[in-house]
Amino acid sequence: MKDKFWRLLFFYIKESLFSKTTLISSLVVFFLVLGLLGFEHFFSGNEAKNKIAVITDSRYSTLIIEMKANSPFDIVEGNAGNLQSLKAQVESGDLGGILMFDKQSFPSIAYIYKSAEDQEVLTYFTQKLQQAFINQTITENQVDESVARQLLTPITVNKTPIERNQPNFMLVYFFVFFMYILITTFGQMTANTIASEKSSRVIEIMISKIKPIYMMYARIFSILIIGLIQFAVTGLAYFIVKKAGWISKDGISFFGAEISISEISPKIILLFILFFILGYLLYALMYAAVGAMVSRTEEVGSVAFPIMISIMGAFFIGIKSLFDPASTIVQVSSYIPIFSPIVTFSRVSSGEADDIEIIVACLILMTSILIVGSIASRIYINGVMNNKQKVGLKSVIPIKLKG
Repeated sequence: MKDKFWRLLFFYIKESLFSKTTLISSLVVFFLVLGLLGFEHFFSGNEAKNKIAVITDSRYSTLIIEMKANSPFDIVEGNAGNLQSLKAQVESGDLGGILMFDKQSFPSIAYIYKSAEDQEVLTYFTQKLQQAFINQTITENQVDESVARQLLTPITVNKTPIERNQPNFMLVYFFVFFMYILITTFGQMTANTIASEKSSRVIEIMISKIKPIYMMYARIFSILIIGLIQFAVTGLAYFIVKKAGWISKDGISFFGAEISISEISPKIILLFILFFILGYLLYALMYAAVGAMVSRTEEVGSVAFPIMISIMGAFFIGIKSLFDPASTIVQVSSYIPIFSPIVTFSRVSSGEADDIEIIVACLILMTSILIVGSIASRIYINGVMNNKQKVGLKSVIPIKLKG
């Protein structure tokens, strides 16, 4: 019988791997990763975005000359008379913004932009203007330069964390969100596939040749392997982008949000795969039971609603762990099986979970998988052999209550 299980598993893998859905989704994932990672590389240096119009008077002529020679921005000098024309260029996207320098008792900047301010622009020009004002004040008031520099020396702050610093917020969020998407997608795929087989009466033919329990586990593990292949496709896309030099060694920028690549260790990758596998198996078993209970794929969503709420709860608690990893709900959820795959991993990637906590969470999760697997197996066997249009919960759960 074990040979039949392996033959069925390989059949399911081949069937899923070369299906149009898998091929199209793999291509979409591959090119989506290429597109997202390449977008910042090709469009962050947009000439219009880096073209800044500066309106000032002769007081800052020397400063403007210096900035035009060394600035990372393409500085265009303007005047108040053509302000409306410059605004039209900003609105059309031909200019990244307009800066107007003014000096009363202290210099100020009026910044005009289209819809989203560019902090890099503000920081650069503010620092340059402030430095020019300081130098001018020192000269006009005949302040000793050494005294002025001492007064302007920033206060030194020595940081000594008891534990290592928390990794980049966006990095942890990316892993948490990615795991949520993978578990949800492939868990629902398990239920939909089983429901589809049942509605087409394929299972009736297969039951006479192989045990139903083998069919359930073969389907679950085949989808798991497809999920890992999708993960490998994502890694391949990242490898190509990195080799092409589209991203720096330090990190990736997604629309201004920085993800530090240097903080991704082999341990993080391995634990991500481990928690994904354990989380998928737990939820896939529940989804398999749901798929066996319904008679049509359209009914999967309504019956699987409690499962979806559970995985969404795990996701939101995982997000909370980014802000408050020491909170009671986060620590307790790390050991609750339906939450622990995402919550525990979020604490791992934040540096808040030690090895003992990881081991305990994994052991509880594995034990839960065995228990849920036992219950799901019975529901699956009873469900797939029930050909009624509407399958009730009492008819598939093999527990008889004494009345």
